[in-house]
Amino acid sequence: MSAHFAQTAWAAAAVLFVAISAWGVGGVFQEWLCEDGDLLDSEAAALRFLAGVGALGLAGFLVGQIYFSRWTCAAVLLAGALLNFRFPWRGRRWTTLSPALLFAAAIVGLLLISGLALPVGDVDADEISYHLLGPPIWLREHRIAPVLEEALTAFPETIEVLSGMASVLSNDRAPGPLGVLIFAAFLLQARGLARRLGGGRLAGDLAAAFLAGMPAVTSTVDQCFVDVPYAAFILAAARLSLEKLHPRRAMLAGVFAGFAAGTKYFGLPAIVFIALLIVIFQAGKIGTRLRHAVIFTVLSAVAGGAWYVRNWIVLGDPLYPPPPTVWHWLPTPTFSLEACIALKERITLRGMGFGKGFADLLLLPFRLTYWTAFFHGGGGMGITPLAFGPVALALLWKNRAARAWAALGAILTVFWFYSDQEFRFLDPAVAIFAAFAGVGAAALLRQGTRLSRWPVFVAIGLSLVLGIAHVLSSRAPRLLAVFSPARAEVRIREGVPHYEAFAFLNSRPEVRKVFVCQPYTTVYFLKKPYTVAIGRLGEQPHASIGSVNDAVASVRELGVTHVFDLSFYNSGFQWPTSGAGRLVYEEKDVRIYACDAGENTP
Repeated sequence: MSAHFAQTAWAAAAVLFVAISAWGVGGVFQEWLCEDGDLLDSEAAALRFLAGVGALGLAGFLVGQIYFSRWTCAAVLLAGALLNFRFPWRGRRWTTLSPALLFAAAIVGLLLISGLALPVGDVDADEISYHLLGPPIWLREHRIAPVLEEALTAFPETIEVLSGMASVLSNDRAPGPLGVLIFAAFLLQARGLARRLGGGRLAGDLAAAFLAGMPAVTSTVDQCFVDVPYAAFILAAARLSLEKLHPRRAMLAGVFAGFAAGTKYFGLPAIVFIALLIVIFQAGKIGTRLRHAVIFTVLSAVAGGAWYVRNWIVLGDPLYPPPPTVWHWLPTPTFSLEACIALKERITLRGMGFGKGFADLLLLPFRLTYWTAFFHGGGGMGITPLAFGPVALALLWKNRAARAWAALGAILTVFWFYSDQEFRFLDPAVAIFAAFAGVGAAALLRQGTRLSRWPVFVAIGLSLVLGIAHVLSSRAPRLLAVFSPARAEVRIREGVPHYEAFAFLNSRPEVRKVFVCQPYTTVYFLKKPYTVAIGRLGEQPHASIGSVNDAVASVRELGVTHVFDLSFYNSGFQWPTSGAGRLVYEEKDVRIYACDAGENTP
């Protein structure tokens, strides 16, 4: 077996090990999930897996605050895997799959294979710039900590920790397929929600297929983005909160909400929204509803608060990088106010969409359907939510649970509209849209005549064809790279900026620490310790070094043996030719200097 296929198999085995461990840990919550009997077996299985994912990510983070290594990762995962003997699955197994579920399974299968391709890209790709950056550095430093020159690594990283454990036990191919397994659980959640809304089996299967066929959702699930895991945790918290609630279920719902806050900052306002819906839509006396909302909120703080406490202690602010208004109260030495303002302006510009006026809000359903390219990260969600969602709302409006779910979808959408219109940030609401669309489509198919069903079939077919065409076209290079070592080599050379220069540094034992001059360098592909003067968002990891020129005199102090200088978009080289070191490698846009006087030029 070639090294290429051996690495692929090893990564797949690591992902399987993590999945088994997550399933075992999730068994701790199984009794609470199944005690009321209101969840489908498939939905309860999805929530068990998701509970294990969140708990393992949190456990890995806490252990990693003390020591992070391959052995600690293996120990945490092995402990989780052994819990399968204590908590076996008691639900039924599926015996049949409908065409809609087969479609969803085909999408999941393609993405699982695609996820096994090595990640490539530049600093504009979030997975390269920060999602995947932390684990190799944690492994070198034996501790999970923010990378000071990349402020976004201080975001809550429950999923990155779990995928990082898989990658340190195997290789960089592991995070992709792990994200796809979470996506599969997400589809089962949408299926269960549609069934809960009274749509029947057809509605549930269609909801899963609609969600699987939405390019806006599938575009990042195999690339270690955290939007689908965050959405899955929010959906789980809401699913448990909006049913018949009692203290134990409120606690479990709070745990899922905490995992969402431990995955993405957007989880914080979502906790408030769900707590508000508990008070408004739950049955019973107001005192009981308030008590359940408090239990939910407290448990969400317990399950998700570790990241924020770490940031406060290590970086001086629980929200890092901080919003400008927060910075005035809690200034951070490594991230200036100017950098905070610039980041806020960048996010505002990127998340503008069509605008934030009231007319834009009213037109949003049509624009999300037909003009998706204007929303950053858009790819469309097909026409099924707009075509069939209103039908479901009309049929279910007297249903208390349906009104609660419609309210949650509306609140999440309005918050997204006025905060950051990045399409993938809308994933929790999109899953709710898919569930209502499944109910509406199933109702039209059941009640219509043979002639009137044809428009329904056409709308469904167009959306599903769009979905699978997007997956096949966008993932073709990744799929070919998994099956062909030659294609994989071409993809890496074309997709890794300055591949030869990184290979030069990574292959030489005399390279012990690298100073990177240009903050837009894709340091993910640099497998040696490194440091910078200024990060790409204006971070300043060294208090006494504010520029490349300052670093020239501090090379020895920093322990630097080599300098990587990049002319980024013809900006010019930054390392002075009269500075420390001598040129040992040069290509069009790259220069590498050796700072050790005793080194021989290759």
